Amino acid sequence: MAKPTFGSGPTAMLTLLSQQYRMLAEFGDLCRDPCDGFFLALAEEDATRWLGVMTVIDGMYAGGLFKFQLQHFLEARPRMFFSLPLFHQLVDPRSGEFNLDLLPTTWNATSHVRTLLRSVKEAFHDPAGVISNGPHSNASAALLCLNNEAEYRARVLNDISIHYQSMEEEEGKSDSSGVAFGPWIPELHEKVLKQMLETSERSKEAPASPEITLPPDRCSS
Repeated sequence: MAKPTFGSGPTAMLTLLSQQYRMLAEFGDLCRDPCDGFFLALAEEDATRWLGVMTVIDGMYAGGLFKFQLQHFLEARPRMFFSLPLFHQLVDPRSGEFNLDLLPTTWNATSHVRTLLRSVKEAFHDPAGVISNGPHSNASAALLCLNNEAEYRARVLNDISIHYQSMEEEEGKSDSSGVAFGPWIPELHEKVLKQMLETSERSKEAPASPEITLPPDRCSS
């Protein structure tokens, strides 16, 4: 699926600006109320491309830390690519693209990325649960998940190790549009960790806020 083009002229510009506004509004919502297990950042000078890291703490992919990119479109479902191939029935073994079309979440111009991310997380917590939704991007992963969980877990652990190694190799590299990891620096990070924990505790005590409903785009392409 190619990235849509909006042509030229005032209407096309309004359509593009509307798309970027909606993405920024939703990104702001996710910053205020993060989706569990995901860290997100905007790509430099492109509100429609998000960079992220997904953590998995239980299930077959427990211990996983996976970098990805999420490319947004106005009407169509976004596209999600992991930085490295990942052994999963919904991940293309060549491109690293997670097949969002196979998830049960429906998508339209007023859908929310938060709902999509939750479905992605569930697919990693319970990979066997998405097999019935086939066809799959990796048929061999689907078969192994059903027939040999031990070998499936071994393949997953190998990929987790590769992803960690890649992040270690990226340490210290300058990349203004990427998510980088580095060593723990107590005098820098302990204060930030304390602030994050305090914010988390306050959010638990505060009443839940209603989900933001973004208006549908009114610009025609």
